[in-house]
Amino acid sequence: MRRMSWLAYLGLVVAAFAGGYVAQRVSCPSAGAALPGAAQIISAQAFQVVDENGRLRAVLSVTKDGPGVRLWDENGKVRAMLFVDKNGSGLGLVDENRTARAALYVGKDGPALSLSDANGKPVWSAP
Repeated sequence: MRRMSWLAYLGLVVAAFAGGYVAQRVSCPSAGAALPGAAQIISAQAFQVVDENGRLRAVLSVTKDGPGVRLWDENGKVRAMLFVDKNGSGLGLVDENRTARAALYVGKDGPALSLSDANGKPVWSAP
């Protein structure tokens, strides 16, 4: 997989972790506490989380390629993404200018990590 293509995927990975954390902290009074009348299983192809003003802030969805999570900032810009597909999984972080800044990808050939400057130019990567 090309280095720049998995940079975008890195944001998706971060979004999933952050979305799960935010959802747990916002919607549950305490982690592990059972809510009266709560459903045991909820099934859907996508879940959207909006803020108090109705703006989209997070999406957990499944596409033909696999599951993923995206997180938006208060200005409506995607800032983080987490994904899993048939080739691996990845996490991407994007700055306020929509420039991919950090990417982690784990595929069939092993892990890869890349950090980029404000212009999207890679400044560090491994391998």
